[in-house]
Order: sequence, then C-alpha cells, then structure tokens
Amino acid sequence: MRPARQGSEADTSYLENSGASAEHYRNIEVLPIAELLQREEHWELVHIDIQGWEAAVCQAGLPLLTERTKYVVVGTHSRKLDGDVLQLFWKAGWVLENEKPTRFHFSADGRELENMTEVDGAQVWMNPTL
Repeated sequence: MRPARQGSEADTSYLENSGASAEHYRNIEVLPIAELLQREEHWELVHIDIQGWEAAVCQAGLPLLTERTKYVVVGTHSRKLDGDVLQLFWKAGWVLENEKPTRFHFSADGRELENMTEVDGAQVWMNPTL
C-alpha cells in the first residue's frame, strides 16, 4: 500500500483520478532505501516509481545509489517532481541519458500539480563513476 503523505490531497486525488480504489492494493513490507541497497554490493539498475515520493527516496539513498548503482530509472508524476529529480542527480554528478517529461494540462482550478498530470514521466540516469 502506498504511504500516505500527511495532509496531502494529492494521494487521494491520484487514486480518484485514476479510477483505482484501495481494495486493489495489498500491504507489502516497506523498508528504507539504504537497507535495500545494502543487500547487494552492485546494482546494475534500480527503478523507482512510488507515486510522488521519488525525490525524497532518491535523496535519502543517494550516497548508496552513487556507491553501488550503475543506472537509476525514476518515474515522475508532476512537473515539479521532474525538476526535483533532475536537480538532485545532476548536482550529484550523474548523467541524464533519457527523459520523458511529465505531460500535464494546466488548470487554474487545480488544487495540486499532480491533478494536472495527464501522462507520467520518466528519467534514466547513468552513474559515470561505475
């Protein structure tokens, strides 16, 4: 089940806009990214797509991602998230190999950026140190 962001309407509206409902999810073990990355000395590819939490999780795991991971693919869900992830990996010296920005339709009535998203984005990052 996705972790809920306290006080955020984006989480519930994302489900509502997608036509999904809570009964289509199941509970899974959640662990810190550092704990996961420590399970292997080398990761060829890590794919992160967790409905808006990508930048925070990548930030938390950046030292181990840089030490152990050759490629990271990040799914993005808003234009702001696109920029946050770009900034994070670029500042850390990673190389952006491919990007498909989030496509959105601006609405002056929108309450959250995520509500304006029409098609999720993706970024492919290569670690030049590995």
